[in-house]
Amino acid sequence: MKIKWLLTMVAILALAGSTAMATPAEPWNPLDPNDELNLYEIYNVLYGTAFTSNTDLDPFFISGNWFVINDGSPIQLAAEARYAGAVQHFGWYEPSISGGGPTTLHPLFAVSTTGLLGGSPAAVISPVGDFGFYDNAVGALNNTWYSEAAGNGGDEHILLYATPNPGTYLLAIEDKPFNVADQDHNDLVVELQWIIPEPSSFLLLGMGLAGVLARKKLRSVF
Repeated sequence: MKIKWLLTMVAILALAGSTAMATPAEPWNPLDPNDELNLYEIYNVLYGTAFTSNTDLDPFFISGNWFVINDGSPIQLAAEARYAGAVQHFGWYEPSISGGGPTTLHPLFAVSTTGLLGGSPAAVISPVGDFGFYDNAVGALNNTWYSEAAGNGGDEHILLYATPNPGTYLLAIEDKPFNVADQDHNDLVVELQWIIPEPSSFLLLGMGLAGVLARKKLRSVF
């Protein structure tokens, strides 16, 4: 059963890698301490990288942005708020929008402060089927956005990135319609951590990323 689940996840990641993405915008001045942090700066703080642009995150982008569990395996996934540019409501939904039929929203937490957050608020979910994540920003035209672009008219409001930590991923969220948004995807940044199980496929992915990140650090020094 576990092998079937792992193969499903590997297939999703392989399919995701073939999809192009638009690098999040960088409308803020990184030299001005009063400006918001860009997404790559948030990533640097969390994982000790030395990126200088959001384009440095492109190799770690995973498209699709929903998860499939089709063998009934029990899992637990922790979601922790790491950065917020505005007050946000965050949660998960099931089943996936692409699977058809109505989805059910499960609120997880509200973020009431801005700036870097120490992993709080946080919540743990235990889904049993296809699922994704959603965000609703207070004061941002009261829109709800989904990790599947299909739920947003094709716009990718919630981007998913791998990290150098095994079983750990990052959601980067844009909370306004694209026609009025800065599209920097730093309005809410949430870290996802697999608790049960800790799949070997994700461990291998994390090890591979560690080597890539190390090479990028060397290039940034010289």
